[in-house]
Amino acid sequence: MGESEQYQPPTIDKAAEDTIKKDKEKASRLLNSVQEQLPLGNDQELSESDKSSIMSHNEAFTKLLNSYTDNLEGSLAQKRVFKSAFFLGVCGVLWKILDLTTMVVTQGVNGNLSGENMGLYLTAMGTFLTSFIVLPKVITKYLFNPEEEKGMADIVKAIQEYDTKIRDNRKR
Repeated sequence: MGESEQYQPPTIDKAAEDTIKKDKEKASRLLNSVQEQLPLGNDQELSESDKSSIMSHNEAFTKLLNSYTDNLEGSLAQKRVFKSAFFLGVCGVLWKILDLTTMVVTQGVNGNLSGENMGLYLTAMGTFLTSFIVLPKVITKYLFNPEEEKGMADIVKAIQEYDTKIRDNRKR
């Protein structure tokens, strides 16, 4: 485009103008019909409606909070039981490994087990013990995940923040 040429906005043809005009009229009629269906009352009626809505919201929030609290208490109690059972199970397996290792070493010292067989057994037990130490760590990471309750806590926090904003807006 040269310096002497000026920018000319695109022109809309007559058919497009008619379509735009018809769409505006349709939108206007639709908004008017919606407005007619909405029960607009005076400020007192709107205030009462807001109070009713907030009270209903508070009741629902209280039910949600009670449900969350009950669920959290049950979940924490269940986790304590699982942690105890898991701990006892891991201790039992470790005790059995120690017991078997002691038995193999005793048999080797008494001459009932060759040094080669004892070496193989101790190597196998070392490998198993290494795997067994890693496995409970992975299990506890997922079985007792501290992030589990965080999602519900975030929801409750968001609702509380929303309630605070509503109350702040009502005060204005």
